[in-house]
Amino acid sequence: MNIDDMLSVPNSNPYLPPKIKDAREMFKYAAIFFLIAALINGLWGLWGIFRGILFFSVFRISYAMIRIVLAVVAIIIKGKFVENIITPIDEGRYQESKDNMIVYMILGFIFGLLISGVLILLGYMKIDEVDIEAKNCPDCRSPLRYVQQYDNWYCDTCGDYKVPVHAARPSTTPPPGQQHEPQQQQSQQPPPGQTQQQQQQQQQQPTPPPQQQQQQENQCPDCSGEMRYIDEYDRWYCDNCQEYK
Repeated sequence: MNIDDMLSVPNSNPYLPPKIKDAREMFKYAAIFFLIAALINGLWGLWGIFRGILFFSVFRISYAMIRIVLAVVAIIIKGKFVENIITPIDEGRYQESKDNMIVYMILGFIFGLLISGVLILLGYMKIDEVDIEAKNCPDCRSPLRYVQQYDNWYCDTCGDYKVPVHAARPSTTPPPGQQHEPQQQQSQQPPPGQTQQQQQQQQQQPTPPPQQQQQQENQCPDCSGEMRYIDEYDRWYCDNCQEYK
């Protein structure tokens, strides 16, 4: 990791779910406060060294050196925080990020002016509200929504029914040919006698999926047996494997 990576925060994945995006925003500011803490300690340390030399005080110089060490540690923690918390979130690896969060929360209280720790805690609570095993589109990795009328999963980004997968692989761009589809739909004018709101409601309602794709949706990826949808948990269950898929 070079110095630029240690002093910068990467841009967010625009296709993150809303609550994950809110948590990611808190983590961005937590990383910034690590840098602010490093800046304050660094300047304080340099000023302390100057005063120590000026007044021939070994104690002041020693204390100033501790401040400089704290500044370096805060910069290193910030770089690791981006690597182990923010980057996995952008790549859809929410559980991995959540597993590492407690350690950085403690470090945020110690080396991040307390504010980093508070922001990480709030982000952790926000992620805790989200089903991190939610179904995602296999192409663009956007979250799918379940259409109960047709008993299938629909991707609003791709505009088609998809066989869902868990968020596991990184993706920052939609599939080819789909980048401008939402804007094109919004720019269409409604026909005479139809309001814009009615047209949007029609666009948001997906058409029934092909029977073949619906059968593939209900098929277990491990044993190829038929799965059943559990409304209470909004997930698919395989009786052969006896686990959710």
